[in-house]
Amino acid sequence: MDMKGVTIRYVKVATLGVGVCSKGHVRPGQESKKYFDEVIIQSLIIVEW
Repeated sequence: MDMKGVTIRYVKVATLGVGVCSKGHVRPGQESKKYFDEVIIQSLIIVEW
C-alpha cells in the first residue's frame, strides 16, 4: 500500500483490558491500565463513522 503524501494528526487506539490487578501487584484489586509510548502504523484502513 502506497501512503506517500498522507498526513494524519490523530490516531484512535482501542484496547481491551486484562481486568483488575492480581493480589501480588502493587495495586491489587484496581483496574489495570494501558500506556503507550510508541504506535507503529502498518496500513491505512478508512472507516466512516
